Amino acid sequence: MSAKNGSLIFPSADGLIYKNTVFVSGLVIAPLVCAVNSVVTALALSFVFTSITFSSILISSFFSRKVVYTFRIILYTIVAALVYVPTVLIANSAFPVQVGELSIYAPLLITNSLIVSKAELKFYKFGKLDMVKSVALYVLGFDLAALFFGASREFLLDGFGKAFESFPTFPAFAYPFGGFILLGILSALFRGFVSALYGKGDK
Repeated sequence: MSAKNGSLIFPSADGLIYKNTVFVSGLVIAPLVCAVNSVVTALALSFVFTSITFSSILISSFFSRKVVYTFRIILYTIVAALVYVPTVLIANSAFPVQVGELSIYAPLLITNSLIVSKAELKFYKFGKLDMVKSVALYVLGFDLAALFFGASREFLLDGFGKAFESFPTFPAFAYPFGGFILLGILSALFRGFVSALYGKGDK
């Protein structure tokens, strides 16, 4: 089964698998490589990203398409900024340390590519129900990728709090260049897995 055929069987699955926001499209990766060093920080990032992206795209979908494109994008970011305020307040109460670790990368999610480009190019071309399904799967794809990345990085840095004492640690992965290397490795493995999975289906 090809990826294309897989999409027909599982409509809107692109964002979750075939065009995964992180591992395939390489979008919204700065917060991961620069700030996410653990599963808990990945959870905090996922919460903020999900709340801002899903809510902003859903609310902005009610704006008229007759509004000039440039102004629509500005409106989308204004909506995202308004959503960010209660989102970060909730996140601060649940993940106070981790939100601090995200630093400037949390408010930068206001202008993430799913809001300022994917919304117009993809999501708003669907009916409301299909749009919600598609956005939800793109967001879920990011969240799962973030959690897997955070878990992998935490394991390489300290073996999950020395739970694996015999496993060597790699402090270099704590830095952005190490994050980029790890992301590249995970992306290659993910793409290889998806290609092998659907390649076998064609035989």
